[in-house]
Amino acid sequence: KMRSSTSPAVLYVYVLSNGRKQKGKQADEVLNSMPAKYFEQYPLLIHQLSKYALRRLEPEECIKQADRFLERYQGVACKNDAYLMKAYAYALMGDTQKRKEQAELCVKMTAGGDIDERTHNEAKRIIDRLDVTLLRARLRFEYGAYDECREMLKNYTPDKRDEIEYSFRMARCNEMLGYTQDAIRFYNHTIELGLNDDQYYAPYAAIYMADLAIKANNKAEAKRLLLQAKELNNGEHSKEIDQRIAVTMRKIED
Repeated sequence: KMRSSTSPAVLYVYVLSNGRKQKGKQADEVLNSMPAKYFEQYPLLIHQLSKYALRRLEPEECIKQADRFLERYQGVACKNDAYLMKAYAYALMGDTQKRKEQAELCVKMTAGGDIDERTHNEAKRIIDRLDVTLLRARLRFEYGAYDECREMLKNYTPDKRDEIEYSFRMARCNEMLGYTQDAIRFYNHTIELGLNDDQYYAPYAAIYMADLAIKANNKAEAKRLLLQAKELNNGEHSKEIDQRIAVTMRKIED
């Protein structure tokens, strides 16, 4: 439990950390219990308000907080992500033109130099098309609502171009809910679909299966899967994926 004297910067790190661990509900509760002055003192917290509104599937609130953040924040960090959040929000609202506009703004902000590769790639991807059902499921997953994510996807048939993402999302929510065999089945299908695909889904599927193999004390299988992840890692987020492979490989060697 956070103390009332905890600084805004420490609270920001706590919210960020919990979000990365898919503990969105806990992070959201902390955000909503903060004094209003904290958001003025540390505007990066406003960005998190926008992100969690999106994960609750409240697009109007997301846009409102993103605009508030962009107006108040003097730095550079997270501004590109704010435009991406707005693009997602407009997608949820069914406004294709504004989705494109915000995604294009994000791409311009991240073009050249030391770019945020993940945000840049995602913004480029959604300029022309975006499966809103998969977006909703992903956002609820990030909030920690795994059952809701699974229900959204269970009876959904995606466009063939989105089948790999659908398979990956089904694997992730099944794993988090403890349906390990279903998760493995979908991870394997993701890898099959990703043999000639440069998106991040297939290498990450192999990494997540390696984690499951490590938990089952099957180091040989885990190593095989990590080598497969390395072979599949020929496209987006390649540096990030290489780092994740190295971290997971150290678990086997320890």
